[in-house]
Amino acid sequence: GEVLVMNANSVLVHVDPDSLVRRQTESLPKRGLDDYGMVAAMADGQILCADTGQSSSMWEYPSFVKVNAPTANLPVTLLSQYQNRLLWAQSPTVSGAHDIYSYDATSDTFTGFRTLGGDYYTVTTLAISGDGKRFMHYGDVYDATFNYLGALDTGGEQPSSNGLSGNGAVAVVFRGMSESLYTYDVRGTVGPYAPFGNPIPFPSGRFGSANRLIVDDEGRVVFAFSIRITNANTDTADFHFVVRTLPAVTP
Repeated sequence: GEVLVMNANSVLVHVDPDSLVRRQTESLPKRGLDDYGMVAAMADGQILCADTGQSSSMWEYPSFVKVNAPTANLPVTLLSQYQNRLLWAQSPTVSGAHDIYSYDATSDTFTGFRTLGGDYYTVTTLAISGDGKRFMHYGDVYDATFNYLGALDTGGEQPSSNGLSGNGAVAVVFRGMSESLYTYDVRGTVGPYAPFGNPIPFPSGRFGSANRLIVDDEGRVVFAFSIRITNANTDTADFHFVVRTLPAVTP
């Protein structure tokens, strides 16, 4: 296996997953104004490259056969940990209604669905479990077919970032008022879902405007990636990576 990384210049980098040594780099063929901002290796072996700029075009790699993807200018994309489900959503920076779709490796089709908490989709407001059996938008929890199950009890506060474990049992959210991470057992099919364990304080001032919470397969560890803009005029930022052990969920 290998890790595929797309850089800002539409160069695809092949990386050894164990040593993190770069194996190969290749410049992908340009098609007009296309900007390959996404590469997704699906569980069935299919590799998708997409333009995350204005055209929202998608191709299979390495054949570059066109994939019939829904129009989603400046698309927001999120691949599940087990690589069986890809989320494809309209960016909130585009005016009008924002659509969201699921692309499954087993069906090779895009399926649209709706969320109760509005249509503001970013990589920080969306989360999907590794197996695709749980999906979250803000604090709302859905099942594998995007049926609403219930909401996390967040004390009336809208979480700014969320994450789901690979097995779909544990959800983690960041709540800005307390600058802490909260853990939830979301295995039940009916919410609301109460937090368990103690809140995990995050280093003060470290959580910025662009953050990701990645939870391990069993819901035992959370990896928090944060980008905090320090000077918008010079386009500089602080990058932080924090690892925390989560309270154990009851079997």
